[in-house]
Amino acid sequence: MGRWSLRLSQLGLLAVLLTCCYAEENYCFASRAKSCSQCLQAGTGCAYCPDEMFNGPRCDLYANIIAHGCSARAAITASSSTKFEKNQKINMALSQSQVSPQMMSMSFLPGEEKTVDVEVFAPTKGPLDLYILMDFSNSMADDLDSLKNMGEKLAKVVHTLSDNFTIGFGKFVDKVIEPQTDMRPEKLKKPWPDSDPPFSFQNVIKLTNDAKFFNDELQGERISGNLDAPEGGFDAILQAAVCKDQIGWRDHSTHLLVFSTESAFHYETDGMNVLSGILKRNDELCHLDENDKYTEDIHQDYPSIPTLIRVLGDHNIIPVFAVTNHSYTYYEELKRYFPIAEVGLLSEDSSNMLQVMDTAFKNIRSKMSIRAANKPKAFETEFLDTDNVVKQYGEFKFNPGKIGKLRMRVKAHRMLDDNPVCDSDQADTKGVMRVKPTTFNAGVNVEASILCPICDCEKTILPKADICHKNGNLVCGKCQCSDGWLGTFCNCSASTSARDSSQCIAPGKKEPCSGRGDCLACGACVCYNPDQFEGPYCQYDKTQCQRYQGFLCNDHGSCVMGSCACAKGWGGDAANVPKAPTPVWTQKEVCVTGEPNFQALSGACEGTRSCIQCQAWKTGEKKDKEKCDMCPFTITLVDELKEADKVLEYCNFRDEDDDCTYQYTLENPEDTKVQGLEVQVLKKRDCPASCLALLPCCRKGRMVGFKEDEYLLRQSLLTSDHLDTPMVRTGPPKGTDVVRWKITDNVHRAPNHPQALIKPNPKEIIQHPISLRLNRLFSENLSRTESRDAEQLRKEVSDNLNEVYKQIPGAQKVQKTSFRMQRNAGKRQEYAIMDTVLTAPRSTFPDIVKLTEKNVQSGNVNDLKVVPGYYTVATDREAVGAVEFQEGVESVDVHVPLFVKDEDDDKKQLLVEAVDVPLGIAGIGKRLVNITIIKEHGD
Repeated sequence: MGRWSLRLSQLGLLAVLLTCCYAEENYCFASRAKSCSQCLQAGTGCAYCPDEMFNGPRCDLYANIIAHGCSARAAITASSSTKFEKNQKINMALSQSQVSPQMMSMSFLPGEEKTVDVEVFAPTKGPLDLYILMDFSNSMADDLDSLKNMGEKLAKVVHTLSDNFTIGFGKFVDKVIEPQTDMRPEKLKKPWPDSDPPFSFQNVIKLTNDAKFFNDELQGERISGNLDAPEGGFDAILQAAVCKDQIGWRDHSTHLLVFSTESAFHYETDGMNVLSGILKRNDELCHLDENDKYTEDIHQDYPSIPTLIRVLGDHNIIPVFAVTNHSYTYYEELKRYFPIAEVGLLSEDSSNMLQVMDTAFKNIRSKMSIRAANKPKAFETEFLDTDNVVKQYGEFKFNPGKIGKLRMRVKAHRMLDDNPVCDSDQADTKGVMRVKPTTFNAGVNVEASILCPICDCEKTILPKADICHKNGNLVCGKCQCSDGWLGTFCNCSASTSARDSSQCIAPGKKEPCSGRGDCLACGACVCYNPDQFEGPYCQYDKTQCQRYQGFLCNDHGSCVMGSCACAKGWGGDAANVPKAPTPVWTQKEVCVTGEPNFQALSGACEGTRSCIQCQAWKTGEKKDKEKCDMCPFTITLVDELKEADKVLEYCNFRDEDDDCTYQYTLENPEDTKVQGLEVQVLKKRDCPASCLALLPCCRKGRMVGFKEDEYLLRQSLLTSDHLDTPMVRTGPPKGTDVVRWKITDNVHRAPNHPQALIKPNPKEIIQHPISLRLNRLFSENLSRTESRDAEQLRKEVSDNLNEVYKQIPGAQKVQKTSFRMQRNAGKRQEYAIMDTVLTAPRSTFPDIVKLTEKNVQSGNVNDLKVVPGYYTVATDREAVGAVEFQEGVESVDVHVPLFVKDEDDDKKQLLVEAVDVPLGIAGIGKRLVNITIIKEHGD
């Protein structure tokens, strides 16, 4: 007992000291690793001390382990590796694009960052493949004549760029089907006088170095025709990209595709309006017949804009959009979403085609954009110049004929989806990234993998060790106690309380275990709720570290032993001060208060983007109102931003929700007494030419969203504890869309509201109302609870649901089962809705949702047949569910619980949100519905 008491007092003193020492970025200690392997996997720089007499935390930063008395010889660490598999130097005598190194393998400890020097070389005149893809609708007749008359001039322009070039030609119109094409027999033969029959795409001249042959073949071409104004050029671009052999693309050349038209374009979902109903998505494969004609135009939809961007990038093809004034603005917007592309303005007859090409080619050669493709989810990459300045979008300016130098920084995440990265699937933690300039075929293949070390000492287990009082096994110098025993040396019985609890009282306190735990006979505290309380006397509350604007550790750190352990790039007692990162990523950053203007050179933008998204656009990872309200600053929307050199940071990002690019600035407030940042956001975003109504020339894509913005309800007039609010669908109603939704109660309460500060007990047993759509029609008998039909169906429901939900810990049998109809349910409104209640611990709500959705998707809950696409699972404060739009259906109701309770505020608000579309192709339009309920009191 003496040694244990001494050890306990030493640990108590150490824990008190840790309240200041660990207010820093120390993920090793914060991980609370239970084994040596878990420690090393917590992050780079973590070390484990296996000395059984060691008094400090066994898992810590290496420097701390040594400082606390662990010998350097005993400390267990892990190291990653970097190996250059192929690293040939650039040969400037070769007239082709080159990158050095060419192949390397890198392993990363979680959180580790590595920087590699890269060299690139673009020859002054390298091999060039030029493919001209031209709109052959009737309105382009004079443009075709202009191209025919260019003759040798075209070859001369290309020759100024390369001594080793090929040139080819393709033509396109649109899908040969109504309504895109006039299907009358006489028009299928000759849509216009002196014209060819309509077609989708044809490769006319394979890439060739014979300019005379190219010109001679071009002379025999005639225009064709179609009906609607947008053309099917996207089908042609995709086929020209993926049909490598038929087009003739070479491996070591620059690939340019000149796309010439005067019309806008059809894109994905436009193929759904044909009379025969094209629903099949484009498979991105080559479909050219023996005449080099596209064969799948009437069987597959047009490709989407993101698909074209990816496919052209994969095949190293740079698009040059040579378009007339009629469609210039559409392609100018489209260009912004390609890593590298050019747009040129053609005259009405395309007589200036050569000038447009010449200007575009020069612009392309003047810039270079570096990208990392096929990047596993666990990694981030960014590209820097030789001065370690991050280049936004990886854009550099290197002169052709000279070697350009840059740096590639690769960082491994420590956490992935809120879990340690070593717990993730291998597909997310290992892969081969392809790093290269977008104009090159050459690149660096980087085989990157997360290293998850396993300690050798864990293979040697000493069972029932003496030092563990024979109540546990000794593994890596640490006792792993048997059931019923606790403590560092397993000499503390969990079943025996202390007669003298004085050893469990912290210095300066009166209650044993701070009133938050039981004092055992050995003088050790066992905290009531280890997820909330910690420390040798349970004296630390993990929810009581400093907050910034109501947010615990500013969401940039974790609460460890009473202080904020700051995330990288942040400091301050509440992790609310951005810090400038050093070029080399350090393993230990002390969490001290810094000057407000000491901003992160790149971390400040990344650290603020999600709050910008949610406040300005209601998008991003914090778009939930609860999360957004906890942001540590408030934005100001402005018509114009200050210049970059007049602010601390000028940031822009692409929004992953809608692909729009937004811009904002960060600077210190003029009032030095005000903490935090002043954030100004540009009102106007740059959005892609997509189905989100950007292009007035084209039909809008399919959208779903709520019909109403808000409801104002009086509790005294409510006739139900639910509200049916309509969700509507616009655009082509062919096909099915399933929309997930959720509702949150009491969104009007601020984070510091007294009721909001009361966290629900996860172990509390509560009722979970569940609704499913049964695969059977509703009948009058089912509405009578005492009828035989209702009684039999109720038993069938209970038997099957109880069998499924018994895997939920603490779940009781379902009860209060009833049946109803759901009005405005499309073609399903005659089907029976089943409402029941599952009683289970509050903490099991996420598991109940996952299990319900899994069974609904399969169409069976055990042996009970249900209709996929519909369910609701609720608690007393939140609910999630799904509704289904069937073929041809434009409106359905969402059955929203109102959570009416006696303890409600006199005026409360609920927020309903359309979350995503797991099945279907619709985008989400009007996402939110606000519901206000007013409670009226009598006199």
